Amino acid sequence: MFGSIGKLLMEASALPDFHLRIRELGLFEIKQVKARDRVNPRTGAVGPVPARTMLSFRFAKTLRDLGRAPSQARVAPGQEAP
Repeated sequence: MFGSIGKLLMEASALPDFHLRIRELGLFEIKQVKARDRVNPRTGAVGPVPARTMLSFRFAKTLRDLGRAPSQARVAPGQEAP
């Protein structure tokens, strides 16, 4: 499933601000990463890293809350923590 979503998003990367939101799951979006310089930690040599397109995913609030420990879970005002 995620492979086909990634392929769809990469094909649509020519569209500005294209994203795919799946309710209760999260947001898939295309991000442009700028070109930059990098340093090789072994040799200390500086080299370029070209600009690229990257697939990004952000979890929906419901999934983020499921992944938190009970003490960190968000509680609505006026309610007690479980």
